[in-house]
Amino acid sequence: MQHRNRSRWYFLIIITVFHSLTLFAEDSVSTPIAESAVIDLRNYDFDSDGPVALNGEWAFHWDTAVSYENFFQIISGTPDHYINVPSYWDKLSDVDPRITAQGVATYRLKILLPHMRRTMAIKFLNITPNADVFVDGVRVVEIGDVNPNPQYSKSGNMIQILPIEVSGPSVDVVVSISNFHNVSGGLNRPIDFGFYNDIRESREHVLSAEALFLGGLMLMGLYQIALFMLDRKRKAPLFMALLCFLSFFFAGFKHEMVLLSLFPGWDGEIRTKFIFSALALAPMGFTYYAYNIYPVHFIRWVNRVILAIASVFTVVILSTPKAFFTRFLIPMEAVILVVAVYNITALTRGYIRGRDRRLLFSLGGLVFLLASIVFSILDNAFAVVFQSVAGIFFVFILYQAFLQAYIFSHAFQEIDHLSIQKSKLEKRNVELFSLSYIDSLTGSCNRRLFDDYLASNWRVNSLSDRSLGMILIDIDHFKMYNDYYGHRQGDVCLLKVCELIRAEMNGLGLDTLARYGGEEFTVIISDTDEMSLFRIAERFRKAVEAGRIEHPASAISDVVTISLGCACIIPSMDMDPESLLDAADKALFEAKEKGRNRTEVYDVVG
Repeated sequence: MQHRNRSRWYFLIIITVFHSLTLFAEDSVSTPIAESAVIDLRNYDFDSDGPVALNGEWAFHWDTAVSYENFFQIISGTPDHYINVPSYWDKLSDVDPRITAQGVATYRLKILLPHMRRTMAIKFLNITPNADVFVDGVRVVEIGDVNPNPQYSKSGNMIQILPIEVSGPSVDVVVSISNFHNVSGGLNRPIDFGFYNDIRESREHVLSAEALFLGGLMLMGLYQIALFMLDRKRKAPLFMALLCFLSFFFAGFKHEMVLLSLFPGWDGEIRTKFIFSALALAPMGFTYYAYNIYPVHFIRWVNRVILAIASVFTVVILSTPKAFFTRFLIPMEAVILVVAVYNITALTRGYIRGRDRRLLFSLGGLVFLLASIVFSILDNAFAVVFQSVAGIFFVFILYQAFLQAYIFSHAFQEIDHLSIQKSKLEKRNVELFSLSYIDSLTGSCNRRLFDDYLASNWRVNSLSDRSLGMILIDIDHFKMYNDYYGHRQGDVCLLKVCELIRAEMNGLGLDTLARYGGEEFTVIISDTDEMSLFRIAERFRKAVEAGRIEHPASAISDVVTISLGCACIIPSMDMDPESLLDAADKALFEAKEKGRNRTEVYDVVG
């Protein structure tokens, strides 16, 4: 037990270290910062330090879009403001009332370089929501469609690596954006500048790593779906699969945006819908995942409210343009916070009540999920790229996989224990059933089971107007057999007669032979008539006689024979099952009166 406890703590320490490493995955090299729209890279060593982020003060021109005609006018003109990149331009609304989240703006930056002739590159991670990029008076890329008219402005959101042939002492970069699509607009992601080959190779490496990560998420999701298909009563894997797929799309559209690289035809509208849908559904997914593992600690009507809110958000996101649904980011964040508090409260209360350590594991998983959601919100609010977002999602899935393995291991142990107990109970039940309902000598049903069986069939057939027939069997002169051979041999005779009758019953598809008395037996048959009963009874009689069980003391034959009485009736609720037994008994009495070793049928009237 102590070894298993240590293993759990080792696992927690490992994932915590991994999580910490992802938090500090950013480049720690001190880099130059732009001031007054100029960044001085003349002393920067691209060979040893790699690409540099063009962070700092860029010139900002409001209500202006760059073109071939006005490029040089913009780079030589006086800007409206200087704005820090990366950030949204909304922050300038406090100092300039003209500036709103919706509109057109142009950024510019002069890059001072050492004297060299090299192929450099600028990498744009993501521009919200589109861009026209000019370098030294030449348009190098058009992301979406920049247009001051909202009807023609189109979202893009594609990552771009733009090669630049450097031959002079400086490079002028001008970027125009028209935002009529998002809550906020601007250069809200770092822009990298460096040798083309370095930037391209770096992106390829990151894309490969993220593709592997996304593939792992997809496989985990499919695995959880397979678990759900094997046992559909357990819905926890279904919601874990939902979280895996949400993580897949969320991470695939963040940072290097692998999915947009795989599907270049998808625009920024689709990307934003996926990201917002993941944020809308993730809290609901975790709530129902935890609820299906620990249902006693959650409130059903609260779960339904969370499901309804998530459904409304998702429908709005999928059916409206992002210029509309991105306005609901703050309400979504509020819902995420409330749902998180609800989950934490439910799991904490459950732990306090039951001291179940598995609840602590669920709480830990919730922390990872919330951290990834909070980081994504911070990413959108403060324009800081957190490379740990995808990593935290991945750690969360691993965390929950560990939780499931922990629960399953205990469940399997409990199943083994219960299986052993079940086997013992089943064995005991069989023994009790045999003692209560099975004749110990012949293995036939005893009188108690016969009475229950007759009463049950009587009720069923009375409701469906089906006939019920009975054959009552008696061994002829069995007392004389016992007196001649003794009771031990008499028991052998009873057993042989039962075997002969059962053999015929098996051929007829009948399975219920009951020992009614000492040497009397009975068979009950549904959906039959008197003639069919007579034929079946005759088969029994002839089979016993053909068995050639010697009976020297018999007055009618030198072998054991049987007499049979048959009766058939359609039961009704105002009749008693004993009426069928009385009729069969009268038929048996008549068979004995007429010489034995024969079958008689009692004609039931009414």
